[in-house]
Amino acid sequence: MNSNGGLKNIEKEAREKYGRILEHKLTELKLRTATRSPISGLIENAVVEKYENTASMHQFSMDEQMILESSKSLNVLYVYNCTYEPYHIHWLFPLQMAFKQTSTTAEHPYELFMYLHLLIKNIFPSWLEIFAMAERVMNVLKKEDKELFAHLQDSFRRNVTFNPKDFLVELISREREEALKLYAETEELYHYSSLPEELLASPVIFLRKWMGEGFVNSVDLPTLLLIWDQLFMQDWNRKVMENFCLAILLLLKDSFMTAKDYPAVRKVFLSGGYRLFTFDIQRAWIHLQQGGLSADIPGMNHLNARQLHDLSPRHQAEMIRNILPIGVKDIILNLTFPLQNADLASNTWDKDFDPNAVKLTASIFYGHIKLRSKTTSVKPSLLQKVTQNKETKKDMASFIIKFKDLFNFESLDPSDYMDNTNGSAQPYILLKAVYSSGERDPFTLGWVKINAFEQEDSSTQEIWLPREFSNVFLLHSERYSFDESTPVSNTSGSNDSSIEFTIYDPAKEIQSLKNTTSRGKSRDEEEHILSIIPFWVPHNVSTILPPPTTVQQSFDLYIDALHYVPDNATITKVSGKILNSGKKTMSPIVALSDLNSYWRNPEFHFCLPVNTKGEKLNIASTVLFEVSTVDLDSKALAVIGYCMLRVFNNEGKLNVGGFQLKLRNSVPSKQLSSLSPSAFNQYTVFPCCSLLIRLLPHTEHPVPAPRYSEGYYFTEEAQPGRSELAIMSTFQKDANVPKLVKDMVAHLMERDQSQVAEAQLKDWYKRRVDAEKSSLQKASLNYINIHNAARYRQEIGICIKIRQAFGLGVEGLYINAFARVLKGDQSLHLPQLTQNWGGEEKFLTRLHDFTSLQASPRWKDSAVVLHPYLDNHSALLVQIFGMDAVYVPNTISGQRGHIVARNGQDVEQNVELEPLIGWTVFPMFNGHYIRSGIHSSPLFEGQPNAEFLQLLSTHPVKTAMEQGLKKKNLKLLPGYGCVTVELWDGHYTDDKHFALPIMNDLLTVGNVKKFLATQTSKKGKAMSLLALKSFDNKKQKLQQNSQEYQQHQQFYEEAMADKFYDLIEMALLNAGYGPL
Repeated sequence: MNSNGGLKNIEKEAREKYGRILEHKLTELKLRTATRSPISGLIENAVVEKYENTASMHQFSMDEQMILESSKSLNVLYVYNCTYEPYHIHWLFPLQMAFKQTSTTAEHPYELFMYLHLLIKNIFPSWLEIFAMAERVMNVLKKEDKELFAHLQDSFRRNVTFNPKDFLVELISREREEALKLYAETEELYHYSSLPEELLASPVIFLRKWMGEGFVNSVDLPTLLLIWDQLFMQDWNRKVMENFCLAILLLLKDSFMTAKDYPAVRKVFLSGGYRLFTFDIQRAWIHLQQGGLSADIPGMNHLNARQLHDLSPRHQAEMIRNILPIGVKDIILNLTFPLQNADLASNTWDKDFDPNAVKLTASIFYGHIKLRSKTTSVKPSLLQKVTQNKETKKDMASFIIKFKDLFNFESLDPSDYMDNTNGSAQPYILLKAVYSSGERDPFTLGWVKINAFEQEDSSTQEIWLPREFSNVFLLHSERYSFDESTPVSNTSGSNDSSIEFTIYDPAKEIQSLKNTTSRGKSRDEEEHILSIIPFWVPHNVSTILPPPTTVQQSFDLYIDALHYVPDNATITKVSGKILNSGKKTMSPIVALSDLNSYWRNPEFHFCLPVNTKGEKLNIASTVLFEVSTVDLDSKALAVIGYCMLRVFNNEGKLNVGGFQLKLRNSVPSKQLSSLSPSAFNQYTVFPCCSLLIRLLPHTEHPVPAPRYSEGYYFTEEAQPGRSELAIMSTFQKDANVPKLVKDMVAHLMERDQSQVAEAQLKDWYKRRVDAEKSSLQKASLNYINIHNAARYRQEIGICIKIRQAFGLGVEGLYINAFARVLKGDQSLHLPQLTQNWGGEEKFLTRLHDFTSLQASPRWKDSAVVLHPYLDNHSALLVQIFGMDAVYVPNTISGQRGHIVARNGQDVEQNVELEPLIGWTVFPMFNGHYIRSGIHSSPLFEGQPNAEFLQLLSTHPVKTAMEQGLKKKNLKLLPGYGCVTVELWDGHYTDDKHFALPIMNDLLTVGNVKKFLATQTSKKGKAMSLLALKSFDNKKQKLQQNSQEYQQHQQFYEEAMADKFYDLIEMALLNAGYGPL
């Protein structure tokens, strides 16, 4: 069945399911149509009111079709499950816009109802989540913009008034009651009528309103559609909604700062978002999604500039203004602080200064209007540190810091924001250095204003060109009037600290790269080339190739380049051999990288003339290539992979052209002479890495390699998959690796403590990779680890899947596994990042394989991606909990039942978790990599004690287990119970990762054979019996593959999993942890 047919069947089944339930409800409520519910009058009045009073919906307030289909859909929803909330009108509106019909059909309200119900049930955040998300946004604001946060807090306490129509009163009351329960507060719960004004007079209440209404009542229609598009495109990722909320909040900063009391701030919250430009919101949101600084957002609001200058009338003949592209590079910051300064009496700058905590912001201004702003994203490097001035003999701290970032700004048109009568305004660049480390408030170290543009003479146009120059400027320490909200450091000195940089024209640099034919490229040129090397280019069918030669003519074999060398490789060598040629001797193939080529994509410039004597070669001739490297971890020569290509086609003609060949991580064991390219298809493709080669008729002089971007090479075989594209994207962004091959050689020499002059780098490289002979002539080499092709990167994360628990020794319980990250000593005190990475990361299983045993449950959940800090002593704690509850089916066919305690009390609130069944821990990292594999770890009784957890934070997991068992701090679960977990790199999706190795080393702390015997045991009751028991005796005989049983099992799983989730979350909150 094709995917479209499968989707149609799923939709058909869903429609039929909804139809059956609605039919039953109509009979039960004695209604003729579902579009006229018992509360239809209430719904219709509410819909009309919302359309009239909601800005994004107001343009449709006279559209009878929109209002009618909204009312009908909400009536159907009420008939379906007796649910109606005023905010459902807001949630339905974007769906109406997405599925708008020119002429509505009778079925359309039912379709909208179905989409709305699915949104409510499965997609839109719960109100508890909205509560938590609003709190997180406020916490980010508190950390990133203390000025705005403090102003909002102060203003909200002045002239507090409350209009019940501003808020969803019943929601707030219910939300607060639930929150109080979850946080186990003992104070008496208030109903709405007794809600204190202090609770409502808090900025967070408006953020909850924004997100709780899906921003429908907060922004205009284009922005609303942008937000909902992004939410659906990114699977309603909660971070997407939070960043939109934060972006709007910060874009309104200037408006908030002018509001001095509750009514004024309330007005900004309720109407300010409507007046923002959609483009500004989009740009601010993308900036936050990409990890940009929150401080840059307020300057992105062009509304402030437009309002400021629209006070003056415009000339009818407007002048065209254009600021051409400009860039800033080669930035070196020289910070000098006198140590006799009172603030530096303890020499903290000398001891504690962290160069990585210095950030640069480059902003383009036109007059006093900020047009663009960018902040460094790559960590700078410390070139030099001096603690005494040799000339003056004065004690001082001097730090010379180099920034690797390139600030490129596209062309700008300030006309929309400028007053045309103002002819004196000019563009300029403002560079600002800010220091922000740990809990210390960020402060400005200094700034410099750069006259970086020159005007081109024109009577009708105002065109500003970049002034290309390099210079050194002193940093100013006084407050800058237009862009200095951050306090200036007391330690900065305007006469000592300086900044060096180069202003350049990006267009000229790109053109010079296109025109260059030199192979000896500088490091800066290579950094530019990296940005224009595409991940993959299809073959250009219009490529003109020379006529192919025959088996009796000479040809040239070129090895041009490797693409995307993995993280665990270093310097590379390509060995090769022509096989099955019919000749006894053929020249060996050994190609070495150009030292000045880019390390991640090394070039070889290798050309080997073949069959120069014109002998007849076998039509079945092939070339076998082996790519080897010095393994970064083992330091030994190792193989990355192999590939093979036929020299001639079936007609005996040379396979003329260029070829991009994927590398395979093994070679067939049979005789090399009998190999063919198809023999390699059985082996795994090494991710990302590929070899570029050419076969051409022989020429007197080698033909230079074409640019990959031209589409010269045949690349169909090497087309990357989704995971490979993600890895290559990560490689491109990585600035913390050697840039050139010679840099990697120098890195290896330093690690090997080799003392070699720079002129001898090539010779050292040759010796290190044994360049005298082909690796194919040697005994077999080891392979580099395919699972370590990409180092762990926190932004990518680690995929974790809990597969199964074994030998729990209990039956009759509904069992799930709860996992959370235990930080190691190196990351223990590192803060949680704004993306919620590196903090309290945890998850819970919920989907069971009902063919597994009750005492050995197997889970089917998709992998969870966590983002802990890289710390080799961080571990994953897995705890196994059980719930003794009974599922009571619904008497109405096709509807989910409910949960009751097994003691017979028909009250869901009496259901509780059983005592902890067992727990275990897993290591997550191995050096710079994820410890990829299928891991099994023994289960222990009781709770992990403090002594073990302390030991675990500084020792390997296995060592901590062994010492704990030796000291009798740990006790294995009887029956040799254990848990199996899968770990792999976050670049790979669930079904695309490589086959994982089985790792049972943790089981060696006990009797491995008994653990493995427990894993293979088939004794015990099946999980399916738990679901069957809730059937009456007659239905317990149903076949498990029957439709009725499958639906019942699904309802059983959903109800039990939801209750289990609530119990775990309540336990977490009571224990002082955050929600799941």
